[in-house]
Amino acid sequence: MILKKMKMEDWFIKTSSCKYNFSESGVPDFTLTEFFKKIKVNKSILNNVFLGNNNTWGALELRKVIAGVYQNIKTDNLIVTNGTSEALYIFFNLFLTKKSKVFVLFPAFPILYLIPQAYGAKVCLFDILKFKKSKETMLKSLLFEIKKTKPDLLIINIPHNPTGFTFSSKEIIEIGRVAQSVKSTILFDEHYRFLPINDSENILPSGYNIVSKFYNKVFAVGSIIKSTGIVGTRVGWLIGNRPDLNKIRDYKDYTTHCVSLVNETIAKLAIENIEKIMYEFISRIRNNWLLLKSSDLVKRKKIVLNYELEGGCVCFPKINGFSSLKLAKLLASKYNISVMPGEAFDKKSYLRINLSQRIKYFKHLLKCINQVIK
Repeated sequence: MILKKMKMEDWFIKTSSCKYNFSESGVPDFTLTEFFKKIKVNKSILNNVFLGNNNTWGALELRKVIAGVYQNIKTDNLIVTNGTSEALYIFFNLFLTKKSKVFVLFPAFPILYLIPQAYGAKVCLFDILKFKKSKETMLKSLLFEIKKTKPDLLIINIPHNPTGFTFSSKEIIEIGRVAQSVKSTILFDEHYRFLPINDSENILPSGYNIVSKFYNKVFAVGSIIKSTGIVGTRVGWLIGNRPDLNKIRDYKDYTTHCVSLVNETIAKLAIENIEKIMYEFISRIRNNWLLLKSSDLVKRKKIVLNYELEGGCVCFPKINGFSSLKLAKLLASKYNISVMPGEAFDKKSYLRINLSQRIKYFKHLLKCINQVIK
């Protein structure tokens, strides 16, 4: 297997020293002291954490907490992994072959299609950006293409990275029914469930919860780290049926074996205290999104927005009349600002912009983009 280079990671390395970071796909990360202050828990809770090997499945107490953010999920139906990257790597390795057909919403987090491509699977990239902001039209085309393609694996990333749209429960049922009709396995990537933007619920609905009620060929990966400022803990999980999870557990002995119990303890605390963490970030994301929508850049159509932001902390506007890569390089070199060029997603003329930074920094970003484009 030959894996292509991750352009995204190259960009992170090149711009790691920038003062203003709008490239990341998660909210700003805490220091340990800041995190415990935010959740109002004493750091001494870590004093008695065991530093030896942890349960390969993940600590039972963490799995109970994760199961609690789903409906009718047992701890036997989930395994904790080193981020969702490990979960995806093992899942693809075990269940894809050169004959597999994989269907992915595009643009996407590169791992979702680069690893299947590396295994020789036939990957269909469904471009959601060609529908001119109409989610209804996009959904109709999506359902048609699933029926036509009959993929072995259908990957649905919602809330979507990098555009920020999501599907309603009704729309998820439609997708699930069509996948069921052509016997496709569905894998939901639900990283941003904990950052609802235009929803009154604390957590967005899970595609796994919705579809698993009527179809058994369904899995989901999830994580708390990007929504709560603890990316460095590298805690993710995979949900599915026990026989397949047993295979994943066995494979895990050859990768990382287990996640540090220190990291799992912090992730458990983040889930238990999600409301104390999320509201400030959601407020920033909403306000920055409104600033972007009402900005002179949008009014003059120098920046063109696509779907309405519904979840997560990133958006993916199109840049008109200016190279996105050139713009990103100038922002980094001249203004000490990092934004992610669309080229990292194999999509020229777009930028992925993080909306969770402080509003004064976001205003500075818009001002600098305006100056560069002028």
